[in-house]
Formats: sequence, structure tokens, C-alpha cells
Amino acid sequence: MNERPDVAYYYPAPYWMPRETDWIKSLLLFFDRVAILLPGYIYGLHRTEDPTLAGSLEDMGLLEILEPAEWVDGEVRTRRSLFSPCCSISENPECFRPA
Repeated sequence: MNERPDVAYYYPAPYWMPRETDWIKSLLLFFDRVAILLPGYIYGLHRTEDPTLAGSLEDMGLLEILEPAEWVDGEVRTRRSLFSPCCSISENPECFRPA
């Protein structure tokens, strides 16, 4: 039986901030790998920003790079544009209402 791996998707930035490296490592206790959405035109920046963790995770197959052009289609872009990006949902859930 070929079982799909459990992948933790990291959001909001294309990569994590330096202060979040311990949190990323903790995710690997519960998930098989971590995925980030990283456009091809900035590929490699994650390694520059965090060479110790990002580079090592990618080399070991524990970091999955998702290309937005392959994952974000027209339907998703249209649905996303129906919501007002005035604030984060944690600050004000009412903000994310249909326009």
C-alpha cells in the first residue's frame, strides 16, 4: 500500500522567519515534511535566508517547494479576490466576508 505523506503547509511568507526555525522543526515531529509556496523567480531565497535549516531540510527531502503556477489556478484566484484583504482573520473574522 502506497500511503501519502502528511505534509504541513507553512503560510504566510514564502519561507519562515529566523525566529520561527524551532517551530518549523517542531512541525516535523508531527508531519512527514513541510511545504512552502515559493514562486520560481525567487527559488533559492529560502536557502539564502535560512541556509542551516532550509537547505538541510530540502536536501533531505523534508522541505517541499510548491510552485504557485501549479497550485493556484484561476478558480482559486477568483475566489480569493471575492474577499476583502483588510486585515488578518485572527484580528477580525468579519473582515473576510464576501465583497
